[in-house]
Amino acid sequence: MRHSRWRIAALIVCILIPYGAGVAWAGSPWNQAYQLQAPVPGPVVPYVAGNTAQVREQYDVIVVGTDPEGIAAAMAAARNGLRVLLVDGRGRTRVGGLMTNGWLSSIDINRDGQTGTILNKGLFSSWYRRIEGDSFSVSTALAAFESMLHARDNIEVRMGMKSMAPWVTMANGVRTVIGMRLESDSGVVRDVRASAVIDATQDADIAAQAGVPFTFGREDIGRPNVYMASTLAFQLNGITPTVWQAIRQRLKNEVDSGTTRKSAWGFKELYQYFPNNQRLKLRGLNIGLQNNQTGLVNALLIFDVNPLSDESRAEATRIAEAEIPDIIRYIQGMFPEFTSITYGGHAPELYVRESRHIQGEYRLRVIDLLENRDHWDRIAFGSYPVDLQPTSQEDNGDILFDPIKYAIPFRSIVPKVVDNMLVVGRSASYDALPHGSARIIPVGMATGEAAGVAAKVALDRKMTFREMSKDRDAIAVLQARLVSQGVALAPYTIPIQPYMRHRTYEGLKAALHYGFHSGGYTNDFRLDDPSTPYRFAMMMTRMKTALGKKLPGNIMIDDWLDASAVSVSLASYAMAMTLGIATTPEEATDTLIVRGALRKQTVERVNNVEEMTLGETFLFLYDMLKHVGALPQE
Repeated sequence: MRHSRWRIAALIVCILIPYGAGVAWAGSPWNQAYQLQAPVPGPVVPYVAGNTAQVREQYDVIVVGTDPEGIAAAMAAARNGLRVLLVDGRGRTRVGGLMTNGWLSSIDINRDGQTGTILNKGLFSSWYRRIEGDSFSVSTALAAFESMLHARDNIEVRMGMKSMAPWVTMANGVRTVIGMRLESDSGVVRDVRASAVIDATQDADIAAQAGVPFTFGREDIGRPNVYMASTLAFQLNGITPTVWQAIRQRLKNEVDSGTTRKSAWGFKELYQYFPNNQRLKLRGLNIGLQNNQTGLVNALLIFDVNPLSDESRAEATRIAEAEIPDIIRYIQGMFPEFTSITYGGHAPELYVRESRHIQGEYRLRVIDLLENRDHWDRIAFGSYPVDLQPTSQEDNGDILFDPIKYAIPFRSIVPKVVDNMLVVGRSASYDALPHGSARIIPVGMATGEAAGVAAKVALDRKMTFREMSKDRDAIAVLQARLVSQGVALAPYTIPIQPYMRHRTYEGLKAALHYGFHSGGYTNDFRLDDPSTPYRFAMMMTRMKTALGKKLPGNIMIDDWLDASAVSVSLASYAMAMTLGIATTPEEATDTLIVRGALRKQTVERVNNVEEMTLGETFLFLYDMLKHVGALPQE
């Protein structure tokens, strides 16, 4: 992966000069009525997006990206009286993005951990009421998006752009986006002005081109070339009512499995499948039943896909496409319920889970989710488990923990460096690990809706988004408008959780920030369990990987850990961390304290120096991270 090249390319400022007035526009395909092609699977009724003869020279808002987040942004801006251009490229012919082009036919829902109610109201709930539920037919989802857009004649939708780039000016060291340069498939170029640009592309492509700083994958915790696997969804034909009932019956009593009227998850035996290509991994099936006796499967993981490269995406698709027939034969041989099914093709687009994480005025952190924090500039809520999907064949993924409820700040969609732009969706300003929760579509649609309304507030108050992000009165106006339009944004207080009262909580926060530990769906962090030599060695190895040269020398873990011991002792830790310089454990401990790598009060908090607990070793981790300046900000 040539990450450095991506980063350099993304930081080039795009300063564009308006294209001449003599552009031959009348014959452009953009003048044609926008017709949706029939999606696969399922038919769809074509519709005209907006009521336009041509793209205008100026809009109040340009929204780039027709994923659900972009649709929500465009709808919200239009509902608040703004003229909106919603535009997309990547060869797309229908709106809906990941749901309609990536065939993600099951949706993760944010529910309040105390009441069980759905947290994301507003436009998300309006769309959600039009589909079948947590799992849905792609054609239904598309029709719902279409009907919402069609209801607004101040939204113009243009698809199929060959290229899209931000129109950026620079004055007094400040970069400002004043519109977009759009090139159609036929090569017609148009510079279009706007008071605001909302980047709703999956990978924050427009923000990156404009010069917004970002991290890639898990770069923020020292793992720059590590990111979640992509998936190619595929279709199974022949899911008749009889077959579906047999599938539901099989999964009825299986552990970690289940079904609803429209979805089924389980078949854990499929983890035993050995793919032909080592970049692939099959997990238990996650099937979304469609309305035409087909099912869409989200189960095939693809590793080492560069999400910023069309060539890499295409290669990943070819690799997965070649594997799917073998997978189906394997499923048919293992489960009689699937004997009569056939392969119905794969999604037009890859499901990419992670790429850029922009640097905004605020970066959502693990601690925000761990402590269920509210924020004064809240624009949305999340609660989904911190779901870290596998990053390699050897990685099984993890559930870091399950928050009750947390707020998304407006500052997290305001990018640094560049003005007049907002970034919504999974590439907003979230650290890589909390992104495992905040990346889901209901959060993205909620931030998109807030961005659309914010464009109206900023325009009315003649403010930049950055100025707005620091103005409590402006944020109060934004929140009031959102609430008046059906969004739930009431302040809240979550009781202090038991793990937050634990004597080693300080260490737990440090461990979770780097993903060194997890609590699963129950938030059981096992802080009083023994810290086994193996677990401790793995943590120290990962810390060395994450921090690199910040740690002094080579940690001599293997030389000082007794693999047969029940737990790690203070002596073994001290001797390992002093690199063998000290001759006795006592001298090693004193050396660490003198160096500032271990606090005396931490040693005093250890109940049994011969058998330390997980929580106690996390306190030692905290001290080391503090010593090298690698602690997360509070």
